Amino acid sequence: MSKEVRPSTSDTMNSVVVPISGMTCAACVNHVTSALGKLPNVCDVSVNLASEKAILKSNLQLPDLALIESTLTNAGYGIQTTSFTVGIEGMTCTACVSHIENAIMKISGVKEVSVNLAAETAKTTFIAGQSTTIQIRKAIENAGYTPVDFSADSYEFTTTEKQAKTVMFKSLVSITIGFLMMFIMYAENLFNLEIHWKEYLFFVLAIPVQIWAAKEFYSSAWNALKHGTSNMNTLISLGTTVAFSYSTLILILNIRGKEIGTGTTYFDAACFITGLVLLGRYLESRARRRAANSIQSLLSLNPQEAIIKNGTHEITIPVDDVPVGAEIIVKPGAKIPVDGIVITGTTEVNESMLTGESEPQMKTPGSKVFAATINGNGLITYESKAIGTNTVYSKIMQLVEEAQSSKAPIQKFADKVASRFVPTVLLIAIITLISWFIFGPDPSYKYAIPAAVAVLVIACPCAMGLATPTAVMVGTGRAAESGILFKDAETLEITKKISTIVFDKTGTLTDGNLSVSSVEPEEGYSENDVLSFAASIESGSEHFIAKSILQKARSNQLTFDIADQFSITPGRGASGIVNGEKVIVGNAHFLNEHHITIDKRQAQFNSTVVYVASEGSLIGKILLNDNIRSEAPETISNLKLMGIKVLLLSGDQNSRARYVANKIGITEVISEVTPNLKANTIKSLQEKGEFVCMVGDGINDAPALAQSNLGIAMASGTDIANETASITLIKNNLTAIIDAIETSKLSIRTIKQNLLWAFGYNIILIPIAAGILYPLFTSSSVPTPLSPVLGIQGLLNPAIAALAMALSSISVVLNSLRLKTTLLNNKQ
Repeated sequence: MSKEVRPSTSDTMNSVVVPISGMTCAACVNHVTSALGKLPNVCDVSVNLASEKAILKSNLQLPDLALIESTLTNAGYGIQTTSFTVGIEGMTCTACVSHIENAIMKISGVKEVSVNLAAETAKTTFIAGQSTTIQIRKAIENAGYTPVDFSADSYEFTTTEKQAKTVMFKSLVSITIGFLMMFIMYAENLFNLEIHWKEYLFFVLAIPVQIWAAKEFYSSAWNALKHGTSNMNTLISLGTTVAFSYSTLILILNIRGKEIGTGTTYFDAACFITGLVLLGRYLESRARRRAANSIQSLLSLNPQEAIIKNGTHEITIPVDDVPVGAEIIVKPGAKIPVDGIVITGTTEVNESMLTGESEPQMKTPGSKVFAATINGNGLITYESKAIGTNTVYSKIMQLVEEAQSSKAPIQKFADKVASRFVPTVLLIAIITLISWFIFGPDPSYKYAIPAAVAVLVIACPCAMGLATPTAVMVGTGRAAESGILFKDAETLEITKKISTIVFDKTGTLTDGNLSVSSVEPEEGYSENDVLSFAASIESGSEHFIAKSILQKARSNQLTFDIADQFSITPGRGASGIVNGEKVIVGNAHFLNEHHITIDKRQAQFNSTVVYVASEGSLIGKILLNDNIRSEAPETISNLKLMGIKVLLLSGDQNSRARYVANKIGITEVISEVTPNLKANTIKSLQEKGEFVCMVGDGINDAPALAQSNLGIAMASGTDIANETASITLIKNNLTAIIDAIETSKLSIRTIKQNLLWAFGYNIILIPIAAGILYPLFTSSSVPTPLSPVLGIQGLLNPAIAALAMALSSISVVLNSLRLKTTLLNNKQ
């Protein structure tokens, strides 16, 4: 959920500090100052580039932060936000989720809140300086819950193992006392005895259950009541209180000789309700922990220590203390502690924990290695390049944690219903109680009390609250194990909607490992001349083609200068000044734009062609080849079988694009397009009603990835492509696209099953608990197979109602766990 927020004001000079993103120079400071200075009532603006903050002052009411943010966005900047995740104790249902979110959203500066019932966490996005983590914690406390420290590194539940065992112990004690009461009553009936003291014993046994075992119900319900709200504990505490209080009243009246009716008490029901609800929570907690096993298994891979060279000595230090540039030694079979580049040694590394690919990867000097992967039989030393939260492993963990903390759109309906659920159940219970008292047979209380209690305890908002997040946890966690990173829960939901997939060519359908196959110089130039000029220009680029040309130049032991006045046009080429000469390197279109004519008939090759020109004249061309990914034909075939339209969209020349398309089975090809035209092509498909997915890997794919309904980036691509995409394929294998779509379909199917069960359970069983089946059972006194559950007159036993409620939540979580098995079977 999100909202607009206003800065605080005072009676004198009002001011607000706004953290700004996107500023890079003094010109940015002037732009921001000018834009903010035009806001209404603002009399002074001070912008600091170093601190990246702006201070706005006014003698009147300052504009709200929504207007400030809109103004900055229109100027090309933004407001910096900070994310904070905190664990929460005491949540039981979606009503708790709603209460906490509403409490935090009231804090000035908070932009968004996502409370996850399954993970027992709250993630808050807020504007630094406008809100603080202390305020967030205080808001949670004021709402009646307990904030606790949360570490994404350990992914521990706020409900600890010790607390879970305490819940289990309380449950067993309560259920045992309930069974003892039941045994005494059964023995009394079996042997036709009249045990006068049994009710006094039941009262004494029920007291510790009410005061000790059910304490958390009353504590949570009271905290909610203090804030004018209600939750699942409100229902449970009311149910047990009604049963216990009424039974106590009957006992007191019996003592005074004023027995009412049969004098039936419900001490056993109060004990069973408490015990069974606690048992359900214990089992539910265990199941939820299993739902998080995927991410926990990944987190367990993180090494704790590293061996580094210190002069001629080797020392072992904590991973957190490893600096960038350290020389690290990794022995055979050990885990690699941080990201880096191999200096000496050759080995094979198991990277399946990051990519899902079981085949070990060969590592030689110059190869990249990643934290949490496992070294093979070789001994290597490498230089650390990324540490802490900057490692690929840490970023993956962060992405998975964010995805599991986010909410899928499908959950909004459940949240809306759940926010009104508890008050509705309370109303139904009151109506049930009154109806049985007025219209029920004598003694009416014998029907009214158990029916009202059954309504209170059978209602289960927990199932609705767990339906979506547990399935999201399992789906995104299993996908992460397979090398597929979903950006958030919404991405998991919409991936199944794909109707058209648009592929980039180089680095996506091909492996991106371009190599120079030949150099064709024009008359008067040599191959080395052409390579030297091209390398001078391409040394400023990160493109695949640039890297291949540089590699060829170095292998030929050529020396080349760094170009001055370097300029790049994504998808076209680059230019610069080399030794005083204007050099242009790029495709045919790029050279034609610079008035260097390329004969179209000579421009058709099955290779990627880079033209090199100097001082307005063509001096040669470089031909490069890359390999089509081995899995590409099968992937394209499977996508077509799924009814998905496939399109190749490339900036490469037409002949090369069509050559690749023909090899893998794509019939629709659009080639020689600029990045903007790629985005426009995506837009035109969307205007025709297509739900478009773009798969790419380079800077020139970023606009198309952003324009598409869903962007998928190959992990081998550039950072900007991965940041723009909704899904990143760490596995770097096209078959992962099929896996991502299947994961989405199965996850959403599971969520719908969970929601159907959660809503269906309440819709069907609440009326039964209220006694809707009573007329069907009054026509005959003959016991039926349902009699042990419903009783001979069709009234639901409150203890059975409590058991049904507990099983409802557990069944939802177990169904989500079944998703993991299904995904594993599909993969195999």
